Amino acid sequence: MLFHMKPLIISTLLFLTSFSNKNTETKTGEFICILTTDKTVYKVGQVPKLEVQIINESYKEIYLIGSLDGSDDKSRMPYCYFTIVKPKPDTIIFPGCKITNPIRTEDFVLVKPKGKFNPFQSIDDYGFFGDHTTTQKETFQNAGIYKIQFHYSTDTNKIENFMGSFGQWSKGADSMKIKSLLARVPKMDIISNRVDISFEE
Repeated sequence: MLFHMKPLIISTLLFLTSFSNKNTETKTGEFICILTTDKTVYKVGQVPKLEVQIINESYKEIYLIGSLDGSDDKSRMPYCYFTIVKPKPDTIIFPGCKITNPIRTEDFVLVKPKGKFNPFQSIDDYGFFGDHTTTQKETFQNAGIYKIQFHYSTDTNKIENFMGSFGQWSKGADSMKIKSLLARVPKMDIISNRVDISFEE
């Protein structure tokens, strides 16, 4: 999905160079990802209610970015996606949009020490984006047990991995703010606990 964008007045090349590899390094155990569901038994045709919480176990304030347009299919960072082991293997292809929105300053959420962050929470009319696969009943069309885990990754030194399909930013002033915010996003690649959900006929 693409929303209206004003002409840009900055040099993307200069911005990419200035980002470099200044992301905060993450130490093991500083962040915990918890996946929960409201119940463990559903009827075939229903969609499970899944909730993700990333907990900041470090002693510093950080910024995290929620699920952006394209995060769930790993076409842009941060990666926010689920892996599902199904009772009966199948392949379902959901149509997607090749055009993705640029990142915004509003997409960065301050998470204090011991604070919790939901990458799918609603912050405004543009974000964050939900996961397509786990919100479609076709994903859970067979009876049996589904084993689900959530994955979140910001582990990159390349700013273009966070950019939208046009590699564009909003205003010049915002671009400098985004660079500053990205420097406070820790590099992480974490996986949640596993949730087993049973679907019955």
